Amino acid sequence: MPSTRAHLAFPLPRHSPYARPTLVSLLQLRSGGALARLGAALAPPMPRCELPAGFASARAADVRSALILLAVGLVAALLLGLGEYCWKNRLEIQRSVIKSYLKMKALIH
Repeated sequence: MPSTRAHLAFPLPRHSPYARPTLVSLLQLRSGGALARLGAALAPPMPRCELPAGFASARAADVRSALILLAVGLVAALLLGLGEYCWKNRLEIQRSVIKSYLKMKALIH
């Protein structure tokens, strides 16, 4: 992959009055070869990185924190979903609990 240092960019606002003169000047520098010479002097060629020979796999110890974070997130999501369900159906749950309580009370007496 080529280095990002090989590209030249100037951050200018969209409708800047300096955008066109800057573009024209850069094009003139590129056509004359001055931009290539300047780039070669300022950013020498970087050596290419060699790809690893084999497949690099991650051990369980390497990803333990990510797995713990996923498990905590899953438990939190389930608890939140259960809480929302209970809140939405709180009147039905209240009636059901009272009804069950009265049945249990009648069985005991």
